[in-house]
Amino acid sequence: MAATYLFFDIESAGCQDGEGHICSFGYVLCDSDFKVIESEDIVMNPRWTFDPSLFNGVAKCTLAYPQSYFEKQNDFSFFYERIKSLLLAKDRIVIGFAVENDVGFIACACKQFSLPQIDFKAYDIHAVADKANNSHNGLAGWMDFYKIDHSSLKAHCSCDDAMMTMLLTRKICAQQNTTVEKLFALHSYAQRSVRQYIRHRKEQALRKILREKIGLLYFKRNPSPETARLHGRFKLVIDNNHSPDFIYDMHRLIYDNGGILIPKLSPHCTFISEHSRTRPDWLDCDKFHNVRFMTLGDLCTHLGLKSLPEDQALKISESPDSDEDLSFS
Repeated sequence: MAATYLFFDIESAGCQDGEGHICSFGYVLCDSDFKVIESEDIVMNPRWTFDPSLFNGVAKCTLAYPQSYFEKQNDFSFFYERIKSLLLAKDRIVIGFAVENDVGFIACACKQFSLPQIDFKAYDIHAVADKANNSHNGLAGWMDFYKIDHSSLKAHCSCDDAMMTMLLTRKICAQQNTTVEKLFALHSYAQRSVRQYIRHRKEQALRKILREKIGLLYFKRNPSPETARLHGRFKLVIDNNHSPDFIYDMHRLIYDNGGILIPKLSPHCTFISEHSRTRPDWLDCDKFHNVRFMTLGDLCTHLGLKSLPEDQALKISESPDSDEDLSFS
């Protein structure tokens, strides 16, 4: 069976705690020659309070319909099976622009209405266009760049944005003399999925808990330290590619050995950075002239440890096909 291409775009009534609430799902369904099979703007009631700026004409994004029109429609649960069929049809290739947001909107809508997650993947033509031209642009900007007429299409009307996404993809494929399949095979980094989104949300939640746990240690001296090998104040900086447990354990290591943790660098403290880094040049400025510098390796040696605690790093870029729980809070 020949592949079909679903170009889609979603508008949200607003976001809270990083979660958007869908008020329209627009799509353009095409065959492999970019011939339009069908197109529609599925407008729905988000069952959420609209951000007023979406209608006042002042904000960057102004929705295509009056608020009253959205509120008269059915909500996402009514359209769930239809949207699911559109996204998961056999031999269907799903494409969007800045699609990571739209994937997240679908995941959040399923959560909002207590529906099973729609476990789909989508390609992002935005990422491809940016990389191909070593620049960054919005959808209308790339349409102008490629001299694609979009005068009859309205921005933030989901089906029109989906149509612009299709026209942009078609233009890039023609310019590079390739097919959609081959284009995205060369740009596999541009794939997004519900699984990746949920994994990322779970990691964000873990890191929020981590920041709160570390915050409880700041400016405090351990009343019963394991050793008294550390003296004074310590500012520790570790990249987020490490697991939350490892980052917390490194802070706790300082606290448990007599050091006082601080959230910001101060003139008379010890700055501890990654074991693979050398002393940064900016520490030589007058303000930080008295700041001592250590690597994690130096810290390990100073405490008489043979090695650092094991780091089970989170990898949110794992294959979207991995088997995992698709629920999130």
